[in-house]
Amino acid sequence: MSRASFAARTRHPRLVRAAWWLAQAVFAAAAGAPILANRAPLVVSRPDGFEFPFLTTLDAADVRWIGAFVIYLLLRTIARWGTSRQRWRSAGWLLVLTSGVLAGAASMTETSSRDHWRQWREWRADGVPDGWACWAPIRWDPSELDRELLDAVSPSLTHPLGTDSAGRDLAARLVHASRVSLQVGIVATLVALGIGVVVGALAGFYGGWVDLLLSRILEVVQCFPDLFLILAVLAYFPPSIVLVTALIGFLSWPGVARLTRAEFQRLRSAEFVLSARAVGASPLRVLFVHMLPHAAGPILVFASLSMAGAIVTESSLSFLGLGIPPPEPSWGQSLHEGRNSLARAPWITFFPGLMIFLTVTSYNVLGEGLRDAWDPRQTKGSP
Repeated sequence: MSRASFAARTRHPRLVRAAWWLAQAVFAAAAGAPILANRAPLVVSRPDGFEFPFLTTLDAADVRWIGAFVIYLLLRTIARWGTSRQRWRSAGWLLVLTSGVLAGAASMTETSSRDHWRQWREWRADGVPDGWACWAPIRWDPSELDRELLDAVSPSLTHPLGTDSAGRDLAARLVHASRVSLQVGIVATLVALGIGVVVGALAGFYGGWVDLLLSRILEVVQCFPDLFLILAVLAYFPPSIVLVTALIGFLSWPGVARLTRAEFQRLRSAEFVLSARAVGASPLRVLFVHMLPHAAGPILVFASLSMAGAIVTESSLSFLGLGIPPPEPSWGQSLHEGRNSLARAPWITFFPGLMIFLTVTSYNVLGEGLRDAWDPRQTKGSP
């Protein structure tokens, strides 16, 4: 299903298109964070040639995010090309070449030093002697302090969204914080899907004592309040992005398990399933080759809504001071830091809150659009 046909089958096609582009923009900002917000110039032209100082600031995480975005663009291109074998082969070679280039770039980059930082600060203030420099739209790192400031300042040309109470550029922190929200949302959703789809498929397909046992386990897990259980675990273990993501994903799988169980109970008496079993197909093949594609629609709807819920949960934990530990920026952490400055510096909480609202709303709208597109009972004019 193409993006145009997908949006056309929803009740609010323009809203779904806007949500789709907004979700892609957040992903692009997360992948291109070192290009959008960096203290180092992107390109420097001097008499002896060109330099690319921003490459010295890249780390392994930057390369992974850029690689993930390139792979996403390749997959979109493959989807437009079709399923021709020659085109798939060309895309595969292009993917291998891109991975090699990214791995080479990661190995060739040099670590920036304090001398580099001092030189870039001078270039930012006075310009490049005997040359010119192309800078990022935001000329600050997320953890860099503006030493000329003693307190938070309102938005200006130097700091487009202002600074926080420590003198750090808020726009740079929001751009880099999008990585944390997307990483938590994507990985936690994949964990929930990995557990919930398997449990729900087995319970719905086999029934009997298998369904009874797995349903009781599901109900036990679902009895625990998610946020309070996460807070209890974080009270005994130091917070980290891995722990927070694993907890959110583990506590989210009962929802997709119940949904998958209902879909597989509906499909197990379908003619194509009975035919596959009659010709001797193994249970695993029947489950994941024949039945799972027909249950993919509701599962994808859940995945979109689950991403929004994971982002809200991570932001709530960071706001309480139990989420992603500093100095890693996150939107919830920015809300936490600005809670005591609402009267004199409202921009510290307004812009992070706006980013959370827009991102979560976009995924919720996409989830509603997927539900409309895959549900044959929903029509464009239905209420």
